[in-house]
Amino acid sequence: MEKHMPIIKTYWFFIVTLIVTLGIWLIGANHFYFFKLNTLHVLLPDDLWIKINYITYSRSYILPALLIIITLLFKREKTLNVLLLIICYYVLFNYMKDFFHEARSYIQYDPATFYWLHPNDTGVSNAHRSFPSGHAGNAAIFFFTLSYFFAQHKLWLRTILIAALAFVMLARIATGWHFPLDVLASAIIGYVLTKIFLNLPLPNVFNFIPFIKNKNTHDKL
Repeated sequence: MEKHMPIIKTYWFFIVTLIVTLGIWLIGANHFYFFKLNTLHVLLPDDLWIKINYITYSRSYILPALLIIITLLFKREKTLNVLLLIICYYVLFNYMKDFFHEARSYIQYDPATFYWLHPNDTGVSNAHRSFPSGHAGNAAIFFFTLSYFFAQHKLWLRTILIAALAFVMLARIATGWHFPLDVLASAIIGYVLTKIFLNLPLPNVFNFIPFIKNKNTHDKL
Protein backbone atom coordinates (compact mmCIF):
# COMPACT_ATOMS: atom_id res chain seq x y z
CA MET A 1 0.00 0.00 0.00
CA GLU A 2 2.80 2.41 0.92
CA LYS A 3 4.44 2.09 -2.50
CA HIS A 4 1.28 3.48 -4.08
CA MET A 5 1.16 6.55 -1.82
CA PRO A 6 3.59 8.68 -3.93
CA ILE A 7 1.34 8.10 -6.96
CA ILE A 8 -1.74 9.13 -4.99
CA LYS A 9 0.02 12.22 -3.59
CA THR A 10 1.20 13.24 -7.06
CA TYR A 11 -2.02 12.66 -8.97
CA TRP A 12 -4.61 13.18 -6.23
CA PHE A 13 -6.31 16.07 -8.03
CA PHE A 14 -6.68 14.04 -11.20
CA ILE A 15 -7.96 11.00 -9.31
CA VAL A 16 -10.48 12.91 -7.18
CA THR A 17 -11.76 15.01 -10.09
CA LEU A 18 -12.10 11.97 -12.32
CA ILE A 19 -14.08 10.09 -9.66
CA VAL A 20 -16.41 13.07 -9.10
CA THR A 21 -16.87 13.54 -12.84
CA LEU A 22 -17.70 9.89 -13.46
CA GLY A 23 -20.01 9.85 -10.45
CA ILE A 24 -22.03 12.85 -11.65
CA TRP A 25 -22.21 11.41 -15.17
CA LEU A 26 -23.21 7.90 -14.11
CA ILE A 27 -26.03 8.98 -11.80
CA GLY A 28 -27.24 11.64 -14.23
CA ALA A 29 -26.87 14.50 -11.75
CA ASN A 30 -25.23 17.04 -14.07
CA HIS A 31 -28.25 19.32 -14.36
CA PHE A 32 -29.28 18.78 -10.75
CA TYR A 33 -25.95 20.14 -9.47
CA PHE A 34 -26.04 22.93 -12.03
CA PHE A 35 -29.16 24.37 -10.43
CA LYS A 36 -27.75 23.83 -6.94
CA LEU A 37 -24.43 25.52 -7.66
CA ASN A 38 -26.02 28.26 -9.74
CA THR A 39 -27.60 29.64 -6.56
CA LEU A 40 -24.11 30.50 -5.29
CA HIS A 41 -24.00 33.55 -7.55
CA VAL A 42 -24.98 35.51 -4.41
CA LEU A 43 -21.44 35.01 -3.06
CA LEU A 44 -20.12 37.89 -5.18
CA PRO A 45 -21.57 40.99 -6.84
CA ASP A 46 -22.13 40.81 -10.60
CA ASP A 47 -19.19 43.12 -11.34
CA LEU A 48 -16.73 40.67 -9.80
CA TRP A 49 -18.23 37.66 -11.59
CA ILE A 50 -17.92 39.61 -14.85
CA LYS A 51 -14.26 40.38 -14.18
CA ILE A 52 -13.46 36.74 -13.34
CA ASN A 53 -15.16 35.56 -16.52
CA TYR A 54 -13.36 38.17 -18.63
CA ILE A 55 -9.90 37.44 -17.23
CA THR A 56 -10.30 33.70 -17.83
CA TYR A 57 -11.92 34.10 -21.27
CA SER A 58 -9.78 32.41 -23.91
CA ARG A 59 -10.26 35.20 -26.42
CA SER A 60 -9.16 37.91 -24.01
CA TYR A 61 -5.74 36.16 -24.10
CA ILE A 62 -4.93 37.52 -20.63
CA LEU A 63 -3.94 34.23 -18.97
CA PRO A 64 -1.93 32.84 -21.93
CA ALA A 65 -0.04 36.14 -22.27
CA LEU A 66 0.64 36.28 -18.54
CA LEU A 67 1.80 32.66 -18.56
CA ILE A 68 4.26 33.35 -21.37
CA ILE A 69 5.64 36.39 -19.52
CA ILE A 70 6.07 34.38 -16.30
CA THR A 71 7.80 31.61 -18.24
CA LEU A 72 10.20 34.03 -19.90
CA LEU A 73 11.04 35.64 -16.56
CA PHE A 74 11.45 32.54 -14.38
CA LYS A 75 11.49 29.35 -16.47
CA ARG A 76 12.92 30.39 -19.80
CA GLU A 77 14.07 26.85 -20.61
CA LYS A 78 10.40 25.78 -20.72
CA THR A 79 9.31 28.45 -23.22
CA LEU A 80 8.80 26.02 -26.11
CA ASN A 81 6.87 23.64 -23.85
CA VAL A 82 4.52 26.40 -22.73
CA LEU A 83 3.97 27.72 -26.25
CA LEU A 84 3.06 24.27 -27.54
CA LEU A 85 0.83 23.70 -24.51
CA ILE A 86 -1.13 26.90 -25.19
CA ILE A 87 -1.47 26.15 -28.92
CA CYS A 88 -2.66 22.61 -28.23
CA TYR A 89 -5.19 23.90 -25.70
CA TYR A 90 -6.75 26.31 -28.21
CA VAL A 91 -6.87 23.75 -31.02
CA LEU A 92 -8.18 20.88 -28.89
CA PHE A 93 -10.86 22.82 -27.01
CA ASN A 94 -12.22 24.45 -30.15
CA TYR A 95 -12.36 21.09 -31.89
CA MET A 96 -14.12 19.46 -28.92
CA LYS A 97 -16.68 22.26 -28.68
CA ASP A 98 -17.57 21.83 -32.34
CA PHE A 99 -17.52 18.03 -32.10
CA PHE A 100 -19.80 17.69 -29.06
CA HIS A 101 -21.97 20.67 -30.04
CA GLU A 102 -23.62 20.66 -26.62
CA ALA A 103 -26.38 23.17 -26.01
CA ARG A 104 -25.82 25.61 -23.18
CA SER A 105 -28.08 25.94 -20.18
CA TYR A 106 -30.08 28.87 -21.59
CA ILE A 107 -30.94 26.75 -24.64
CA GLN A 108 -32.00 23.71 -22.64
CA TYR A 109 -33.90 25.67 -19.98
CA ASP A 110 -35.87 28.87 -19.72
CA PRO A 111 -33.33 31.51 -18.54
CA ALA A 112 -35.97 32.75 -16.12
CA THR A 113 -35.54 29.54 -14.10
CA PHE A 114 -31.89 30.16 -13.17
CA TYR A 115 -29.33 32.93 -12.84
CA TRP A 116 -27.69 33.82 -16.16
CA LEU A 117 -25.22 36.70 -16.25
CA HIS A 118 -24.71 37.93 -19.81
CA PRO A 119 -24.08 41.71 -19.76
CA ASN A 120 -22.66 42.09 -23.28
CA ASP A 121 -23.38 38.75 -24.90
CA THR A 122 -26.71 37.15 -25.72
CA GLY A 123 -24.85 33.89 -26.19
CA VAL A 124 -26.27 33.22 -29.64
CA SER A 125 -22.89 32.61 -31.27
CA ASN A 126 -21.85 30.15 -28.56
CA ALA A 127 -25.23 28.54 -27.94
CA HIS A 128 -24.01 25.02 -28.72
CA ARG A 129 -20.42 25.19 -27.44
CA SER A 130 -20.94 24.30 -23.81
CA PHE A 131 -18.65 21.25 -23.54
CA PRO A 132 -15.89 21.59 -22.52
CA SER A 133 -15.58 24.95 -20.77
CA GLY A 134 -12.97 27.14 -22.42
CA HIS A 135 -12.70 29.43 -19.40
CA ALA A 136 -12.08 26.51 -17.04
CA GLY A 137 -9.61 24.91 -19.44
CA ASN A 138 -7.77 28.20 -19.85
CA ALA A 139 -7.53 28.61 -16.08
CA ALA A 140 -6.47 24.96 -15.64
CA ILE A 141 -3.56 25.39 -18.05
CA PHE A 142 -2.50 28.56 -16.23
CA PHE A 143 -2.74 27.33 -12.63
CA PHE A 144 -1.35 23.84 -13.28
CA THR A 145 1.65 25.32 -15.09
CA LEU A 146 2.31 27.66 -12.16
CA SER A 147 2.03 24.68 -9.85
CA TYR A 148 4.53 22.74 -11.97
CA PHE A 149 6.96 25.67 -11.97
CA PHE A 150 6.76 26.87 -8.38
CA ALA A 151 4.76 24.54 -6.12
CA GLN A 152 5.98 20.98 -6.59
CA HIS A 153 7.25 20.92 -3.01
CA LYS A 154 4.91 23.55 -1.57
CA LEU A 155 1.59 22.07 -0.56
CA TRP A 156 0.23 25.42 0.61
CA LEU A 157 0.88 27.03 -2.77
CA ARG A 158 -0.59 24.07 -4.70
CA THR A 159 -3.68 24.33 -2.50
CA ILE A 160 -4.08 28.03 -3.28
CA LEU A 161 -3.69 27.46 -7.04
CA ILE A 162 -6.20 24.60 -7.07
CA ALA A 163 -8.63 26.67 -4.99
CA ALA A 164 -8.30 29.47 -7.54
CA LEU A 165 -9.09 27.03 -10.36
CA ALA A 166 -12.07 25.66 -8.43
CA PHE A 167 -13.39 29.19 -8.02
CA VAL A 168 -13.15 29.82 -11.77
CA MET A 169 -15.05 26.58 -12.36
CA LEU A 170 -17.72 27.71 -9.88
CA ALA A 171 -17.92 31.09 -11.61
CA ARG A 172 -18.92 29.47 -14.90
CA ILE A 173 -21.73 27.54 -13.22
CA ALA A 174 -22.86 30.33 -10.88
CA THR A 175 -23.19 32.75 -13.80
CA GLY A 176 -25.25 30.23 -15.76
CA TRP A 177 -22.90 29.48 -18.63
CA HIS A 178 -21.82 25.89 -17.94
CA PHE A 179 -22.88 22.62 -16.37
CA PRO A 180 -20.64 20.89 -13.79
CA LEU A 181 -19.40 18.24 -16.25
CA ASP A 182 -18.28 21.00 -18.63
CA VAL A 183 -15.90 22.51 -16.08
CA LEU A 184 -14.81 19.23 -14.48
CA ALA A 185 -13.85 17.77 -17.85
CA SER A 186 -11.92 20.94 -18.68
CA ALA A 187 -9.94 20.71 -15.46
CA ILE A 188 -9.04 17.09 -16.20
CA ILE A 189 -8.05 17.85 -19.80
CA GLY A 190 -6.02 20.88 -18.70
CA TYR A 191 -4.24 18.77 -16.08
CA VAL A 192 -3.35 16.04 -18.59
CA LEU A 193 -2.17 18.53 -21.23
CA THR A 194 0.04 20.29 -18.71
CA LYS A 195 1.58 17.03 -17.52
CA ILE A 196 2.30 15.92 -21.09
CA PHE A 197 3.69 19.13 -22.58
CA LEU A 198 5.71 20.40 -19.61
CA ASN A 199 7.47 17.05 -19.29
CA LEU A 200 8.43 16.80 -22.95
CA PRO A 201 12.24 16.91 -23.39
CA LEU A 202 12.18 19.96 -25.65
CA PRO A 203 15.23 22.16 -26.26
CA ASN A 204 15.69 25.59 -24.74
CA VAL A 205 15.02 27.82 -27.76
CA PHE A 206 17.22 30.56 -26.32
CA ASN A 207 20.26 28.33 -26.72
CA PHE A 208 19.93 28.93 -30.44
CA ILE A 209 20.08 32.71 -30.07
CA PRO A 210 23.80 33.62 -29.89
CA PHE A 211 23.36 36.98 -28.16
CA ILE A 212 21.26 35.59 -25.31
CA LYS A 213 23.36 32.44 -25.02
CA ASN A 214 26.58 34.45 -24.77
CA LYS A 215 25.01 36.84 -22.29
CA ASN A 216 23.97 33.96 -20.04
CA THR A 217 27.48 32.51 -20.24
CA HIS A 218 29.07 35.83 -19.17
CA ASP A 219 26.56 36.20 -16.37
CA LYS A 220 27.61 32.82 -14.95
CA LEU A 221 31.27 33.82 -15.11
